[in-house]
Amino acid sequence: MIRRKKQEPIVRKPIRRKCTVCEKVRLIDYTKSIMPQSTEVYVKGGKKKKRLDVNGAIHYHYCEECRNEVFA
Repeated sequence: MIRRKKQEPIVRKPIRRKCTVCEKVRLIDYTKSIMPQSTEVYVKGGKKKKRLDVNGAIHYHYCEECRNEVFA
C-alpha cells in the first residue's frame, strides 16, 4: 500500500519591513503584490522570477494590526 506524503504548510521567515499603513518598522505577516502583465510566453518547467525581482511590481507590506484593519 502506497502512503502519501503529508503536506506541511509553508512557513516563511519573519521579515522586518516598513508597514504600508502605520509606517512603522515591524514584523510583516502579510504581503500583497500587484504584478504587471507579462509579455513573455509561458514555458512549462522554465526559469521563474521571484516577485521581488519583477520590474513594475507593486508591493504592499502589512503588520498584524494593520492587516486586521484593512482586510476586515
